[in-house]
Amino acid sequence: MDKISEISKIEEIDANLSVIIEGLPEGKLKEFAERTKKDFHSLMDVLLDIEEKLEGIVKKLKEVI
Repeated sequence: MDKISEISKIEEIDANLSVIIEGLPEGKLKEFAERTKKDFHSLMDVLLDIEEKLEGIVKKLKEVI
């Protein structure tokens, strides 16, 4: 999967979470869903950062080899 496809999937999941959250009544479940969405964003940020670092490592290894 290329980066554009990956980003599109992430945006699709984010949009779906937003729709689900909007439909929930106020209360604990909605609060949980909102926290889950924030956690999803944080996880995606971390994964993208790891991916960037791994790409840098691979690039340096290719230069050395």
